[in-house]
Amino acid sequence: MAESARRKSKKPPLTRSYLRHRAISLPEIFGDNASKRTLLPETVWGLSVHELELPSGTQTSGLGAHDQEIIWQILAGSGLMTLGADQFAVIPGDVIYIAPNVAHNVCSMATTPLRINCIHNARCVASPQD
Repeated sequence: MAESARRKSKKPPLTRSYLRHRAISLPEIFGDNASKRTLLPETVWGLSVHELELPSGTQTSGLGAHDQEIIWQILAGSGLMTLGADQFAVIPGDVIYIAPNVAHNVCSMATTPLRINCIHNARCVASPQD
């Protein structure tokens, strides 16, 4: 990147690194034994990372329309994902991009719990015209 382009960047440089092992992130347990761990709290740029774990037969709830970008990476288990009007199977290694204001839901279908890394961007990137 050219020096002039670096100076014009609107975001300040990252000043602190962050390392957190999932084992020291205490899970928040929900009524259906699903759990959520915060792996990276929200940064000043609006990014955060959580891990969801859903026992077999359970599904995510309350994940309707939202105003943030989300990326899900399937780590273990398998499930049935509903994304807008589409429905498809998910397995380890899958990466799903969930655009703002798209309803989504996933149901754990395997005997192994479904584990998902969820990367949230609460401050969506402005359009190229801005």
